[in-house]
Amino acid sequence: MTRVSPAVPSDGARPPRPRRAIGHLARLAVLIGAIAFPACIDEGAVEHRVVGNIPFGVFAELGFLPQIPDTVTATVPVQITFWTAGSASCILFDDTEVVGSGRSVGVIPYDIVVTRPNGCFTILDFLEHKATVVFEEPGTAEIVLVYSTQGSYWPEEYTADGRKVYTVEVVPAGSG
Repeated sequence: MTRVSPAVPSDGARPPRPRRAIGHLARLAVLIGAIAFPACIDEGAVEHRVVGNIPFGVFAELGFLPQIPDTVTATVPVQITFWTAGSASCILFDDTEVVGSGRSVGVIPYDIVVTRPNGCFTILDFLEHKATVVFEEPGTAEIVLVYSTQGSYWPEEYTADGRKVYTVEVVPAGSG
């Protein structure tokens, strides 16, 4: 009786066709990326700092409402969180400014609108802004959120025309 063993490929043997096809596709993807990447970099791109756009109606439907407590403790820093509308390539996060003191503070989100000669792609993004506020004295205080009610890919649309006032009760330190 003669036994036939399965053939063992030598080190130089070609892999089966599916592996070769995957390898070719991977090389093709790298080549396409290398060619397309320079097209994504616009020599004439200009950055514009703007007051961020908060579309409250749309954001409420999606669950992106400002997180601002009703009650805070005097002298204890409290962090608030809210979101502005952005996109992956043209509207980017910048920073958040807190102005004022005493019983009223203003919170202003800033974003960067990038204008590009070649345009940009649009994918809605939620840019998270955080701010820390401290109220020194007990009593009623307010946080005024300043934002743009309009805004897309044109910097002049961002006019900082929105104001939303949140009333907070400041309790004495050591209570509760």
